[in-house]
Amino acid sequence: MAWQRVQFTSDLLPAAIIGVSIFDHARQQWQLRSADPGRHADRLGRTYNRLCRKLARMGLPRAAHQGPLAYAQFIGRYRPDRTPRVWPLLEEYAALRFGLPSSPT
Repeated sequence: MAWQRVQFTSDLLPAAIIGVSIFDHARQQWQLRSADPGRHADRLGRTYNRLCRKLARMGLPRAAHQGPLAYAQFIGRYRPDRTPRVWPLLEEYAALRFGLPSSPT
């Protein structure tokens, strides 16, 4: 059977919001499939944003124009005690996100 079109009706709304349960015959178990497949796609970005929020609570807010390396330099100027722990994280984020070569440590 080939699917050509699925008509969206109000009875499909819960599945569109929550997801669907699919029975996997090979494993003989039910699997819940998320309604949002892109939800886990940007774990790196969410982790970076969480780090920025934590640093902002410590009095080190990131300006909108600052990239990760400029932010690391900002932290180094105002909180040098945090630099050894924060700089490698932000440098690695820049390398993973933007393809910049990370410096050897």
